[in-house]
Amino acid sequence: MLAHVAQKLVRKPKILQVVTYPSEILDTKSFPLTESISHNEYIHELILDMKHTLSSLRAIGLAAIQVGVPLKIMVIQDSKLTPITLINPTIKNQDGRQWESEGCLSFGGLYLKVKRPAEVEVEYFDEFGKLKTSIFTELLARAVSHEYQHLEGKTFLDSLSTVERNLARQKYRKINKMKF
Repeated sequence: MLAHVAQKLVRKPKILQVVTYPSEILDTKSFPLTESISHNEYIHELILDMKHTLSSLRAIGLAAIQVGVPLKIMVIQDSKLTPITLINPTIKNQDGRQWESEGCLSFGGLYLKVKRPAEVEVEYFDEFGKLKTSIFTELLARAVSHEYQHLEGKTFLDSLSTVERNLARQKYRKINKMKF
């Protein structure tokens, strides 16, 4: 009996299926998490699985909507591969500009030059329900901005002009041999 309970409490993390473009769920604005974070087993399992997925795919950021869950949750990894969970994030301030190439797990193989802030100040809850404010710079500022855009029901294509967006869609179709 005790072994069964312990097994239930310590489950192995899963690699989640990432939703890919042109799935309509990527256009869905995520909902804020309104219940207690600290005692919510589903949320803790989701975050554990998101961290595992992010690490397994060797990516920098993942929003819950990208795994089909429309909640305002994102996980990013710093340069030491330490995961940082941001729940109900709000960008309070942004500064500077960076113009770099970035990819997206929902757009496998597509890399686009996107203008992002060089620094973002974000207020969020961590996975234990503690309210935090952090300043992210450079690559992490880019990751937070990118994932935040997903939480708002947008993708990095929405950061482009109409002409650039159409060219990016053509390139993505070619890369993935898709028809849509």
